Amino acid sequence: MRVLPWLAPQLPTAIPIPLWRGSLDRDKGWSFVGHRFIPGTTVCDAELCEDARALLAPRLANFVRALHQVSVDGAPAALPMDELGRLDAEKRSRSTRSELAGWQREGLLPYDTVVGLFRKLDDWPGPAVDEPLVVVHADLHGRNLLVTPDGRLSGVIDWVDIHRGNRAVDLATAYIVLPPRARETFFKTYGGVDSRTLLRARFRAIDHSTRTLAGAIERRDEAFVRASQRALIESAEGD
Repeated sequence: MRVLPWLAPQLPTAIPIPLWRGSLDRDKGWSFVGHRFIPGTTVCDAELCEDARALLAPRLANFVRALHQVSVDGAPAALPMDELGRLDAEKRSRSTRSELAGWQREGLLPYDTVVGLFRKLDDWPGPAVDEPLVVVHADLHGRNLLVTPDGRLSGVIDWVDIHRGNRAVDLATAYIVLPPRARETFFKTYGGVDSRTLLRARFRAIDHSTRTLAGAIERRDEAFVRASQRALIESAEGD
């Protein structure tokens, strides 16, 4: 309620601006907010072909760059730090590897893909130290990106994980949403990404997509299952 109205005018793409607030259970603190409808279809439901996904690269990069250029110094006090350790490899790697091995045994991921993902996880460059904090969405996958009928980015939704954090958490979207051949365009458009940040972004993409696959299976969200599987397969490819 406090952060999104401050943030929205600084971004090139529509985001929810909360206008109404309600409560499901006041005793338990379960509340919700309402905002005006943002036209578009989620990337998952649009089921874009590879060429269409590749065309998202510059617009998606421009959005992420604009988000990360917002000054955290002027942010409302309600904007939290990363309380989930999204780039904590020591905390996350073991469970991620175990989950990936399980997907391989169940036939959800090819053996070669899981081997490739393990090798990518081995490339972890160490924790980020003394890097500037930016405003992070933290959940830029195909369920939270809206596109128009012709495939243009029209909105970014679900900001429940917004925080002050490391930009690699959002740069993971290049591995989650885009085909491998579009990554270069994304990072050139975004600008100024060093090799260690790229490795952290890829780690985040693998870890996050592993968890979204589990959630999609639990909710029987078939479109998101397919998108998460594809994100993992493509994360094992290229640099």
